[in-house]
Amino acid sequence: MKYAKKWISIDDQVDLLTRGKGLGCNNVDGLKRSLETIGYYRLSAYWFPYKTSSGDGKTVFREGTTFDEIMRTYEFDRRLRLLMFEAVARIEVFLRSRLAYFAAKEDGAFGYPDSARTKLSREYSAAKKSEQYIKHFANTYGDEHDLPPYWMMVECATMGTLELLFSKVSPSTRTAVASDLGVKVPVFKNWLSVLRVTRNACCHHSRVWNREWGVCPKIPNAWSWSGVANGRTFAVLSVIYHLLARISDAAEPWRGELEGLFEDFRDIGLDKVGVPSGWRDMTPWSRSE
Repeated sequence: MKYAKKWISIDDQVDLLTRGKGLGCNNVDGLKRSLETIGYYRLSAYWFPYKTSSGDGKTVFREGTTFDEIMRTYEFDRRLRLLMFEAVARIEVFLRSRLAYFAAKEDGAFGYPDSARTKLSREYSAAKKSEQYIKHFANTYGDEHDLPPYWMMVECATMGTLELLFSKVSPSTRTAVASDLGVKVPVFKNWLSVLRVTRNACCHHSRVWNREWGVCPKIPNAWSWSGVANGRTFAVLSVIYHLLARISDAAEPWRGELEGLFEDFRDIGLDKVGVPSGWRDMTPWSRSE
């Protein structure tokens, strides 16, 4: 099928949304600014759940839906994404530190798995163009070493490379890292994928509200979840909170901000995030694990 939609001006977008599709709006200038600064297509992900089919088969907004309601949904998503990224950043830094520590202890400073060397070499070459500490190592020790030691390499590796490295290092190293974080190796291996996808979603300003995650977290048996979907954002938040609580005193302040956000935006409903009733009594939120 050929894509037939064409470019239309901001004024025509406003007219389409309000007159054509029935979006309530008492602030046309604000709607115009949002269309200019955020974009029609990005905003459409937030108003999609508020739409329905009209009698003639066209897609329109449900009666009573307003521009302010759409923007509150957008703002909730933006703030939730920032909270998630802050926590993932702390977890990522911890992972880099502990993976390098245990791997170098077990296999030596340069004891990289052969199956990871090709990807590590590409990232090392890229880092030499911009990172001063990598340039210094290459200029000083490059005649003897094709890669820097673990504690340098992990600082310039992408999350994807860290995920690969974790899967290839010795079983004892994987166990040591996972044990630090209070889970078994298979669970943390999955969680690394979840963290990578979450990090990318946050970095690219992708929607976390009303999202079905392509990589779903494995839920530890000890959590005893029942009837709770692990493909929604609540499951990702639960993983983040568990990990943050294992590594940082920031876990409780972070949780406080999250609960405050939920309270401030309770009018938009938390079902689109997958938050179940009684979630505070569930592991890891109950801290009874």
